Amino acid sequence: MQSKLAALLRPLPWLLLIFVLFRTAWVCDDAYITFRTVDNLVHGHGAVFNVGERVQAYTHPLWMLLHVPFHAIFKDIYWVTLSISMLCSLAAFLLLGRASRGAWIALPFMVVASKCLVEYSSSGLENPLSFLLLALFMGLWMKSELEPPRLLHLSLVAGLIYLNRMDAILLVGPALAWAFWQQRSWHALGQIALGMLPVLAWEVFSLTYYGFLFPNTAYAKLGTGIESGILMKMGMAYLKDSLQRDPVTLPLIVLGILSGLRKQRYWPFALGIALYLFYILRIGGDFMSGRFLAVPLLLALFLLSKAMTDRQLWLNGLALAAFGCSFIGPTPMLLSDETYTLPREAVINSDGVADERAFFYPGTGLLHAFAGRDMPDFRWVKDGKTARSSEGKVIAQDAIGFFSYYAGPEKYILDRLALSDPLLARIPTRYQGKHRAGHYDHLVPDGYAKQLADSTVQIVDPAAAKVAKDLAVITRGPIFDAARFGLIWQYNVVEPAPKSLAHFRVPVHDTIALQAGDTSTYQSRNGFGLLFTWTGDPDSLRFDALTLDRHTVAWMRDGKPVSGADLKGKERLSVAVPEGIHEAAIYPWQNWPVDKLRSVEVR
Repeated sequence: MQSKLAALLRPLPWLLLIFVLFRTAWVCDDAYITFRTVDNLVHGHGAVFNVGERVQAYTHPLWMLLHVPFHAIFKDIYWVTLSISMLCSLAAFLLLGRASRGAWIALPFMVVASKCLVEYSSSGLENPLSFLLLALFMGLWMKSELEPPRLLHLSLVAGLIYLNRMDAILLVGPALAWAFWQQRSWHALGQIALGMLPVLAWEVFSLTYYGFLFPNTAYAKLGTGIESGILMKMGMAYLKDSLQRDPVTLPLIVLGILSGLRKQRYWPFALGIALYLFYILRIGGDFMSGRFLAVPLLLALFLLSKAMTDRQLWLNGLALAAFGCSFIGPTPMLLSDETYTLPREAVINSDGVADERAFFYPGTGLLHAFAGRDMPDFRWVKDGKTARSSEGKVIAQDAIGFFSYYAGPEKYILDRLALSDPLLARIPTRYQGKHRAGHYDHLVPDGYAKQLADSTVQIVDPAAAKVAKDLAVITRGPIFDAARFGLIWQYNVVEPAPKSLAHFRVPVHDTIALQAGDTSTYQSRNGFGLLFTWTGDPDSLRFDALTLDRHTVAWMRDGKPVSGADLKGKERLSVAVPEGIHEAAIYPWQNWPVDKLRSVEVR
């Protein structure tokens, strides 16, 4: 009787997990950046974001390619991506539950306890496929080390993990290296090389077709010029946000690392998780709360379950404790329903990290689709549909996902955040007092938007004009042109980040020398400000600021910014001058028109 009761109860945790996944399923704006490429590819425009320009605006080739046949057949990308996401996520969880038999009951409770693991089991991003590939890798790892094709299979799946999201290779790279070291032979090296052939094939295609080895998003987000110390602080703020919104995830990751270190067979995965956490810190985290922690958490849960194989009661107790602790957080997943949303001040914190699901769920949540609404039903979708029938070809945008997809392939979307723009991705982000991860502001050179609409117009800045001309040859010219391959070599090997564009980091067009008590009227020039210098040791700078007008004051030393402040207001503002500073650059956040006059005073 007891065994029959146990058999009946075993599926219940998994039914709970499925229930929660469906109630929380959603799609985010960034996913539609990839879906625009999918749509263009299906309709014969190539694997491009803007028609006629070969730029890889997506970070996950495998995830993008997986959507292509299903979008071609079923058309509605919203239902396609949620179906793929649910199947991949559930398959991954079931595979891990089967590989760790003692965790069959515990694993669903620990998944439901984690806000990030639940939320990024959908969203339209690549996490579900990363979950599935990681589960396959762990299943292969559990096989006998003497099995001949094991290394080949491990390297093949590791390569697919890389193709799904390049930085995820940090999680399994140490394990693959350890597996090779245990055999360390020419035969083992040959197996790894054979397993990595899909990676080699993709990189050859990427270099030939796009002109670059890495996605354009990598250049936009990693080539910002932001100092490593600032990025580390941003990364710490990202982890802090996770603890506040999702009190279960980081503790479970730490426990997973400690569990992996206890057994020789699993220490490479503990190292992989630690490397990935350091990577998160190094790049400044992300603006999507918890997104980068979901995949390492799944690996950590596997390590925990393997460490407690003979202590199932302890593992179940830990799972129930994690499940209970999830209710300490502000938004426990079990209680989420179709009303899920948050006030704006709770959606985005002061560090710019956002609960993305709270922002998008009212317009993209699966429960709303089941209620009969046409999804996605978000204001940027409506804006895109309006733009589709508008005049003009080039449209500048910050949030380019929904808007670009529904604006259609006839519109060229100029992405001011540079995710899809090859020139802006190579312009360092403007120095600011505070940056928002993933939303790095790149100054649009004067004349660039007009040049995109009419090739006879030229960019005003000579250096930017030269780089734009070179990139146009790479992304628009004949694929097998000899001059193009020369430029590909230059921009991949010789100078991936053109030094000629460094002046966009602190954009000033002139220098004005002041004495204490002097006041100077100045004029911005399409995003560029001025550099003010002075003698003596003034206490403050005072300058005007118009309503909704934002400026950055960058305190300079030896031509480099050492600190800064972002200012916004409608009154004359006074800013304390740091000790030992004798120059400051003042410039607007955006490409403000040249007719806005301001004044600055040294006091």
